Amino acid sequence: MVSMQPLSLNAAARQVPLRAVVGMESQEDFRLFFRLAKILHRSDRSLPDLQKHAKAGEVMCIPFGLQPRGFIEMFLTVDVPQLYLFGRGTGSVSDDQRDLMRRICRRGDCSAVVLRKRAMPNYLHAAAIYEEYRASVSVQDDNDVPVEVVQHVLKPMKFPAWDQLDPQLRADLAAAMAIELSIKASRRMTAERLAQRDPDGEVAGWLRMIGTALNRF
Repeated sequence: MVSMQPLSLNAAARQVPLRAVVGMESQEDFRLFFRLAKILHRSDRSLPDLQKHAKAGEVMCIPFGLQPRGFIEMFLTVDVPQLYLFGRGTGSVSDDQRDLMRRICRRGDCSAVVLRKRAMPNYLHAAAIYEEYRASVSVQDDNDVPVEVVQHVLKPMKFPAWDQLDPQLRADLAAAMAIELSIKASRRMTAERLAQRDPDGEVAGWLRMIGTALNRF
């Protein structure tokens, strides 16, 4: 289960005025976003180093889980700019999610964005995954990257076929691999690899929105 404790709530951080709130579905999403933000910041100093600002307490990063309405509505009472990033998944945006996004955007200084790709692991480059796991995975915008990597890892262990495993075990293995990818494969990412996976600069666009909020003060 995803922890609901916001990131960056340490004793030192609480002495710093809060300047923005950023929400994503899970802590592993933030780990990967932090890594990509750091890569982009190195090549373009106008883009914020999100992890640095989170550690300083200027940005509160909240993993809101899969039932975000109550959690997000609570934070919308905080009078600072806010950005919420939702995984696209495999289907269209639900009516409930669309309603929540409208609720977020009714505040002029808040934004809600649906990822153009299925989920954050889809922003990883196949070469980064191969270097870490020797798994030849074709990373596209819509495939389930953690599932494909974990299947490759399990194959030499002579596990039963993936579709023969218990559904809960499959879900647990995929969730564990998503965490692994956010920690290990993300370290293999470079600006060039991110540019190939994100040629339109979607991640940089999120950072510019956060940077605008930070520069208001």
